[in-house]
Amino acid sequence: MAQKQVRRMDYSPDEIVRSQGGRGETFASLLERRISRRGLLKGSVVATGALVLSTAVRVDVDAGFVKPGVSSRYGHVAFQPIPKQPEDSQQIVLAAGHRWSPLLKWGDPIRFDGPEFDPWNQTAERQAQQVGYNCDYIGWHPLPFAADDSDRGLLLVNHEYTNAELMFANFDPDAKTREQVDIELEAHGATIIELQRDPATGRMTPNLLSPYNRRITGTTPIAISGPAAGHPWMCTSGDPEGRLVLGMLNNCAGGITPWGTILTCEENFQGYFGHLSNLSADDPRHAVHKRYGLSDAGGYAWEEHYGRFSIGAEPNEAFRFGWVVEIDPYHPDSQPVKRTALGRFRHEGATFGWSPSGRVVFYSGDDARFEYIYKYVSNQVWDPMKYGMNQGLLDDGVLYVAKFNDDGTGEWLPLVYGVGPLTSDNGFTSQGDVLIRTRIAADVLGATKMDRPEDIQQNPISKKVYAA
Repeated sequence: MAQKQVRRMDYSPDEIVRSQGGRGETFASLLERRISRRGLLKGSVVATGALVLSTAVRVDVDAGFVKPGVSSRYGHVAFQPIPKQPEDSQQIVLAAGHRWSPLLKWGDPIRFDGPEFDPWNQTAERQAQQVGYNCDYIGWHPLPFAADDSDRGLLLVNHEYTNAELMFANFDPDAKTREQVDIELEAHGATIIELQRDPATGRMTPNLLSPYNRRITGTTPIAISGPAAGHPWMCTSGDPEGRLVLGMLNNCAGGITPWGTILTCEENFQGYFGHLSNLSADDPRHAVHKRYGLSDAGGYAWEEHYGRFSIGAEPNEAFRFGWVVEIDPYHPDSQPVKRTALGRFRHEGATFGWSPSGRVVFYSGDDARFEYIYKYVSNQVWDPMKYGMNQGLLDDGVLYVAKFNDDGTGEWLPLVYGVGPLTSDNGFTSQGDVLIRTRIAADVLGATKMDRPEDIQQNPISKKVYAA
């Protein structure tokens, strides 16, 4: 069992075939037809060259290419480009006038009385009080809330996955111990820590006396809310009500809400579960797990030590992962919440966008080949005078999936039980069921298959939305 099975860039041919089960076309085929119809196919080589070039320098649409360091009507490039570095270079190279320094490292204590990092004597208890392993999304939250001053604030860092072969001395991938699994569980999740600017040096430093500092890990109790909460497939032996799950896993990108909370997204959760063959192939959950990439061997071997990660022992535990988690950094005693109304898939971000109606919009990509782009729109209008997690905007709304057309248009298809083909005649039983099986619902609607959609952002001026 190699950790590579759960790295973000690794997707097996079988997984790609599975994700082609929907009726929709691929974005590439639509784009090819559109280019052909516009008579640009012969110029594609030239166009591609222009695109590559434009990534290297600033482009002024009126004056053509702008040399580095030269002002344009769209701004000024204030630094010299960094020369190309040798491929085997291990140096951090910055543009002139910039500097860097370490801010947080794996194992740093998050409080003044926390245990110092000792890689030879690491324990789960120690790790739960230290910065986690690997970083993805980083969010900045000024203190106090909505302040313009950037000299003091809260930093949230996601801890997406662990590399056991680097974490543990003399690690044997064929004999991972339960103690090592316990440490990995605590190394996942997120760190929230207060930073302050040192007036003497200008550098940001952690405030280890701050009451805001905390860890959310793979064992932190997290509430489940929204339409899928309490669904039979969300219930386990440890949580028969289906409303409380231990931990968040493989948290990748995220987003910030205008009411001051963090949205952090569970991505490649499939790598934490194994023993799929121990669940009968006739069980309807088997096909759903397979559509989401679960298999017999998880990438971490946690299923060898804990029954909740063994699909045969706990068939429903995996349904409790793959969600967007909301965290209030300004209230360190508040409980994180998995917001099921935003759908279940390999979330790559949950970024905010404005709606003309005053309702809130969040965009997300399912980061796997031939998966889909989604947006969530709240049913209620956001009240700018209210802050925190108590407005219910992320529990009451509609999730949409994108379908593109080769004439350059597109539409957002609602993932709503009873609408279109998402009915009992087609095997759907409730709104919670639609959201637990978000990928399958999008398949049925014929959404457009994308090539690993990741970051999605709205231009704050034009309100146009861009997907990478």
